[in-house]
Amino acid sequence: MPRKDPPKRILLVDDDLDILVVTRTALEVIGEFVTDSCSSAVEALAYVAEFLPDLILVDVMMPDLDGISFVQELKKRPRFAEIPVIFMTARTQAEDIEGYMIEGVLDVISKPFDPEELVQKLNGVWKVAHEPSAEAGDELSQKLEVLQKLYIGQLPAKIHEIKTLWALIDQGGQGPETVRKFHRLIHSMTGTGATFGFNTLSIMARVLENFLRPLVDTHSLPDASQRAEVTRIIGLLTAAAENPELEVPIPGPKLALVPTERRSEKSVYLFEENDEERTELVRQLGFFGYQVEGFSRTDTLEEAMEIQLPSVLVMNTRQGNWPLAGVQASGRWHERYRDRLVQVFLSDTEDLETHLQALRAGGKAFFSKPVDLGDLVDKIDSLTGHHLDEPYRILIVEDDPQLASYYQLILEREGIECLVVDNALQVLGPIRSFRPDLILLDIYMGSCSGLELAAMLRQRESLLGIAIVFLSTEAAQETQSAGIALGAEDYLTKPIQASHLVSVLIPRLQRSRVLRTIMDTDGLTGLLNHTKTKEHLESQWRQSQMLSKATFVYAMIDIDHFKRVNDSYGHATGDRILKSLARLLKQRLRTGDLIGRYGGEEFAVIMPDTSREEARTVLEEIRESFGSVNHRFGDKEFRVTFSCGIAAWPQHSQVVELSDAADAALYQAKKSGRNLVVVAGAESEAESSEMSNEEGGMQG
Repeated sequence: MPRKDPPKRILLVDDDLDILVVTRTALEVIGEFVTDSCSSAVEALAYVAEFLPDLILVDVMMPDLDGISFVQELKKRPRFAEIPVIFMTARTQAEDIEGYMIEGVLDVISKPFDPEELVQKLNGVWKVAHEPSAEAGDELSQKLEVLQKLYIGQLPAKIHEIKTLWALIDQGGQGPETVRKFHRLIHSMTGTGATFGFNTLSIMARVLENFLRPLVDTHSLPDASQRAEVTRIIGLLTAAAENPELEVPIPGPKLALVPTERRSEKSVYLFEENDEERTELVRQLGFFGYQVEGFSRTDTLEEAMEIQLPSVLVMNTRQGNWPLAGVQASGRWHERYRDRLVQVFLSDTEDLETHLQALRAGGKAFFSKPVDLGDLVDKIDSLTGHHLDEPYRILIVEDDPQLASYYQLILEREGIECLVVDNALQVLGPIRSFRPDLILLDIYMGSCSGLELAAMLRQRESLLGIAIVFLSTEAAQETQSAGIALGAEDYLTKPIQASHLVSVLIPRLQRSRVLRTIMDTDGLTGLLNHTKTKEHLESQWRQSQMLSKATFVYAMIDIDHFKRVNDSYGHATGDRILKSLARLLKQRLRTGDLIGRYGGEEFAVIMPDTSREEARTVLEEIRESFGSVNHRFGDKEFRVTFSCGIAAWPQHSQVVELSDAADAALYQAKKSGRNLVVVAGAESEAESSEMSNEEGGMQG
């Protein structure tokens, strides 16, 4: 008797219960599939681990999480990333299908469908997915070819749209929002070009995207020299689009704007009918790195959300003469988008009835006007995860290159950064430069044993916060006990399964990061403390000496008249201002820049691979933004400024000399009137900035 194939397990995901019933009946009765169903994508993500489907059939348009978002979330989970997904949808235009395929969907079934045809379709798909053959490969190639032809056919229109929009910007009269729209077009081309064989086009788009990023970050318009550079790159982009095989020399931007590796932005939509209030709040939130779009009408806001949901919607409860009209509109959007739309409400009143209605409409926070900007930014930060955690870092000390590569591959797949060292006596340099959260350490190595290395590391006070996990084939209890006695977090026996390696290391990494955060950071601002700032300055100096061409900048920042702030408005207000400057520095500087609270109202910044001119440009922007932020104490509104001194390596070649030079430049800024950025050794070159007399110091 021939062996019967195992049942084919299909998970159906659709919020239409009638479709679920009809589809399950057809698949089970006609197709002899084993099925189960979920009425939402969120439910399906939780259930997939229990049901373990061979294939998922999912509706595209659902209220909690749409089909594309479902696929993206599924692929983040290594265990389920390879499960085939088929979309069921009425949206089957060529551009829709192109988007689905780019997300990795196996096939698309058009609604409405005949149940028998559905079973035949799935049996055919099943054969392709589970019984690979030359014909299946040909079918896949044909599909890719169709998509590529669609892309090539649409490319001239895309290039025309880019040129047209740029012409409007180049001629003037356009605002920063047009630049942002132009940047979005280029960003889209960056992702799709290489997918369809236009590698050079994709590279050129990436160059242009990076060139535009500082303008988008700072809500700025390009000057004449920047416009000329963009026009030049667009010419190369056009040539690459017309000939995918063309080798175009990749242009480096000729102009040093500001460092382009900015921290990631968060989008905020703001609904406020009052033009003055809306304009000012958009401007104030923009200082803290948020991309803010203001709306005075709910219909235009709704249209914008249909295209792209914001990270946070800040919504006035009032619309026109109706105190709760804004809440009612938000309630409809909450029903549609659920947890995908995060809402914060602003209200003219403090009454609990309005607050209750806002809460029921999905509000995550409620503020009464006038709004304290610091409190609002704190809440948006917490709702969006704008704390920008760095990935975990593991230093692998292993003299077997194959094993080291295996561990590195497994861990990097989980988003963990890894660095491999094959000589135990060469780890100090990598520890200083890489700053690992954990060291994965082999016990037996030629030059020095893992136990000996661990003993030496534990004798160095500055390295006590780094977790150590041993790896060895040695199963003897006394060896393992010796490792634990040296302060190791755990002892893993080789060979080790990938899943076990990850499950053991993740909680150790989390504990290590928490411990080091407590040891290394300032409790109020979350920045590096005084001791760690000095250690990082020493480390950066050593690295720059080894890489003789690598420049870096050290800057000292001091809040002007801070004692007057504390005396006038109290220490709680002073603390909010310290946190406000810390947040601004974190969100406007690059991820690789190091920021510390040096003491009191003094801050320090270390900027690797940066010239003093580039540093001055960036810190000038931050100085201007900070000086424009409105702070509140009761009904009183005021502003605060800072002064800054900059020194660069190798102009100042020793650490003490560099630190003293930055401190002296800061003193010069204070002496010259405050609210200045002074570059050590460059004052005669007019590399200092002055504000107008009416903006000096603390403003009331």
